[in-house]
Amino acid sequence: GTELHKVFETFDFRHIEAALNRLSKNEQSMMKRFLAHQEVQSIATGRCYQEYPFMDFVNGEEQSGVIDLVVDYDDHIDLIDYKLKTIDDEAYQKQLSTYRNYLAKKFNKPIFSYLYSIRDNRFEKVGD
Repeated sequence: GTELHKVFETFDFRHIEAALNRLSKNEQSMMKRFLAHQEVQSIATGRCYQEYPFMDFVNGEEQSGVIDLVVDYDDHIDLIDYKLKTIDDEAYQKQLSTYRNYLAKKFNKPIFSYLYSIRDNRFEKVGD
């Protein structure tokens, strides 16, 4: 599971063809399935921040973590969190809400958040 996640963490979304050529056939297939989704059709035109660290205080409590992928477009931000399989856990909704609130303080743009199941090749929009 961690190895699959690592492929996404290190993939060069600015140079997709070259990045695909560096992957094994299995990894290429997995990444091409991801890239075929409507949600990431313009990813090469955005500024991609992979493993984006955050630290925030909410109600006096420190919250920190790493956001898998933040794509900064001219008119909005896409926040994508990869999961190996299950994306239906309510804890993930809360996690993405925390990430979204943090990014809202950093970027003055609408933020759209998604969970992506690597194994099921499924995107799920989270929040509004």
